[in-house]
Amino acid sequence: MHNTLAASDYGLLDQNTFQPRPNYWASLLWHKLMGTTVLDPQVSAAPNAYVYAQCIEGRRGGVTLLVINADRQRSFELNLPTASERYTLTAKQLEGATIELNGRPLRLTSSGDLPQLNGESVNAGHVIFAPTSITYFKYRQRWPCQLSVASRERY
Repeated sequence: MHNTLAASDYGLLDQNTFQPRPNYWASLLWHKLMGTTVLDPQVSAAPNAYVYAQCIEGRRGGVTLLVINADRQRSFELNLPTASERYTLTAKQLEGATIELNGRPLRLTSSGDLPQLNGESVNAGHVIFAPTSITYFKYRQRWPCQLSVASRERY
């Protein structure tokens, strides 16, 4: 209500073009991948990194792990114990109007429909998280909660 009364523009859609803004896509992925049951991810992340885990809605035993690297300089890595489906949001310009999913710009189709929001298969092992990135890992089976973390300087 404050933003509306103050006439600020904080919507998920651009008020002139009605094109989705980056936080629209992040919210859409959250809705698609995160259920309502919150779990303890049992991860001590690097500074400025945040890790969350929630059950996948309607998928018995499925878990989504969300990793947010809010650090503007450092990447960090986790050692994932099992294969999963990865959805990584990044932007070439942090405050720009375009966001990418797994390296491809997200935009509406020519008919105005939502694009397919497909993840990429990732094997178990070390996964590096770029600075200012958001990554979801979708585990269709029970998720083994043993992860290790390492902080890295950006080269």
